Amino acid sequence: MRGKGLVIAAACLLFALAPIRAPAFYCGNDLIDKGDTTIEVLHACGQPDSVDSWSEIKNVSHFRYGFIWHSLENVHVEQWIYNFGPYRFIRILRFENGILRHIKTGDYGFSK
Repeated sequence: MRGKGLVIAAACLLFALAPIRAPAFYCGNDLIDKGDTTIEVLHACGQPDSVDSWSEIKNVSHFRYGFIWHSLENVHVEQWIYNFGPYRFIRILRFENGILRHIKTGDYGFSK
């Protein structure tokens, strides 16, 4: 009986330490998640309600030839905002060089 409690406690600890997954969401029947491209998101969700874009210089790490190389790279950033109406949450998507890197969930949307 004591071993069973230890197993349950260990499982709870592992669950608590597991990384929290980014809030993927559905547009129609398509799941939008990190790693998707701008074309995939446009196809699934249509045009966003708002788009901002800018460039950032980022320190990027690459693993090559058994070594880690660091370089400064110019990254094109776009922030797309989708307002799906008053019964769904606003979604804020951050793309870096055309790849979805972050998904943020806002408050409930509003009527257009």
